[in-house]
Amino acid sequence: MRAMFPLVTYNVLVRGKKQLIWCNFTGNQIHIAAILRECGIKAAIFHAKLDMKERERLIREFTSEGGCMVLIISVAALLEQAIGRLRRFGQLWVVIVHIYVVKDSWNMRQIAKAGEKAMASVICDLNMNIFKMSVESSDDVNFSNWVIREGVLVRLGRSWG
Repeated sequence: MRAMFPLVTYNVLVRGKKQLIWCNFTGNQIHIAAILRECGIKAAIFHAKLDMKERERLIREFTSEGGCMVLIISVAALLEQAIGRLRRFGQLWVVIVHIYVVKDSWNMRQIAKAGEKAMASVICDLNMNIFKMSVESSDDVNFSNWVIREGVLVRLGRSWG
């Protein structure tokens, strides 16, 4: 947060630019909003518990002149989609995205785990193509002809010499 606050306060107070902050945890959202409000910056928290009217009100307030300058959003899964939308709908200015992460934090471990799972899925997909494994009509895959020997993937009944 120490790296984020100088940038956000400069962009809002000096440049007059609105800011979106994505945050995974409600406690962090409240903390960030409180600090920004202490700096005289109008900030609002957009979270999953808001009903549709409250969401629409916050969006109107954020998109209007002189309204909310910082919107703190909790739905991190929608980050990429939101960035894309910011760039599309009549945006006249360059959209700059800063993503702050804390090294060796719980969040970074979660991101790394998600990456590992995605990589495992990619490897399985590649293996299906590379080794031409047949998928029968029952959607079962036959792995019985492959083994790992001394760290090497070996197809049984075939010499790779």
